[in-house]
Amino acid sequence: MLNSISFMGHVNPISKTTGVQAPIKTSGDDCFVRSSSPLDKAKADAKAKIIDVLKQENLEYSFTIAPDGTIMDENKGTEGACSIDSRKVVKNSVLMHGHPVPLPLSSGDIASLLATDAISDEAITVDGKYSRLIKNESYKIDKDYRDLYFELEQQLCLKALDNLGIDYQFREADLIDMFKDYLETNMCKPKASTTDEDAKRIMAQLDISCDDDKLEESRKQLEQMMYFQLMSNPHKYDKKHNTIVENYPLVQEFLNSAEGVKVRHEFCRDVAQQYNMTYETNLE
Repeated sequence: MLNSISFMGHVNPISKTTGVQAPIKTSGDDCFVRSSSPLDKAKADAKAKIIDVLKQENLEYSFTIAPDGTIMDENKGTEGACSIDSRKVVKNSVLMHGHPVPLPLSSGDIASLLATDAISDEAITVDGKYSRLIKNESYKIDKDYRDLYFELEQQLCLKALDNLGIDYQFREADLIDMFKDYLETNMCKPKASTTDEDAKRIMAQLDISCDDDKLEESRKQLEQMMYFQLMSNPHKYDKKHNTIVENYPLVQEFLNSAEGVKVRHEFCRDVAQQYNMTYETNLE
């Protein structure tokens, strides 16, 4: 997977271009020779290099290839990551890199594709198989790489939690507990002295709803009321974030299992649908 962009960033795509193929019959035999575009040749050479590094060193190796086939950047990484220089990703560049472990594109890989002008991102395994996302049109998401990465990683981890049967929904009991914290800090009212019914009554007076369809809105409302006390811990009441953190080793173990790899492919397809892309793979 590609490292965070941090502008020395990383990406991993490959474009859908196949180039013009012109069969030319050679004299004296019945063989046909295919001519390929400069981009096709550059991609083929890059794939060969990526596979060679995987075989020889089991490390990731990345390429950034311009639409005319020019190699804009290439870097050797580690067993788990490889960086690219985002400044060298010209419009409609093709990004390619190796995956020592035969997993689909990661959240970081996809964030790198979306945060740059690259047209595609491809992860290649040692046996030449691939996981590939291709933008259906040229665009770049106007969002910082890190923000995109965290959003995508959370989306993937929540899919894992769903499969593991671990609840991460913010519920009425969580809102009441949060409000008791607010009362204790701002009203000097000991938390243990406030019953759930007392808390709900006071919340109603403050127009803080406990209705199921308003819980997220009420959580955000309370976070605004507790702004200063949450400055040092902004995720204190973010149940999705905290459930992922608490179960992260278990989530990663699942995502690296045979069933988890299927979920990773589902995730790539979900993201493709969200961001007008096409997902292709022969890893399944």
